[in-house]
Amino acid sequence: MAGTLTLDTGVVASPTTAQHSHLTTFAVPGMHCGGCMRAVERALAGQPGVVSARANLSQRRIALVTDRKPTSAEVYLAALHDAGFPATVLPDHAPKPAVAE
Repeated sequence: MAGTLTLDTGVVASPTTAQHSHLTTFAVPGMHCGGCMRAVERALAGQPGVVSARANLSQRRIALVTDRKPTSAEVYLAALHDAGFPATVLPDHAPKPAVAE
C-alpha cells in the first residue's frame, strides 16, 4: 500500500502515526526462548495505542512503539507481568519520540 508502513507486529501505520510515535524499551529477564519472545510481543501488541512491539531475545529487551506518549509505562508493565514476564523500563529508554524507519 502506498503511504503506509508495515511494522513487525503486522500492524500497518500511516506515516503520520509513525512520526508521532514514542519508543519505550523494557528489560525482560525472563524471556529465554522464541516462545517467550512471541508471548511478550503478543502481551504488548494487544494494549491500546501500541504500534509495534519488537523483542530482542539475545538482549532480553523489548522495544515498544506507541502512537502517543504514554503518561506511564505501568499499563505495559502490568500486561507483561500478567503474561508471566515481569519487566522494568530501562532508564535510558523511558518514553520518548520514536524515529520513523
